[in-house]
Amino acid sequence: MNKFAERLRELRLEKGMTLKNVSEKLSIPLQTYANYEHGTRQPSLDIIIALCDLYEVTADYLLGRSDY
Repeated sequence: MNKFAERLRELRLEKGMTLKNVSEKLSIPLQTYANYEHGTRQPSLDIIIALCDLYEVTADYLLGRSDY
């Protein structure tokens, strides 16, 4: 699993959210978000920004470019 996919899962669990919760907040299909967490699909820039806002992290952290 890639660093991005790992971080997505970790952040979702830290927030106590389900895959369905996140997909609804992002207005995307549940399977699409699940594919992000499995590393089989990459999100668009708009979705990355929305994920950063949702999880309150920087894009560098989310993408595995930094550890904070």
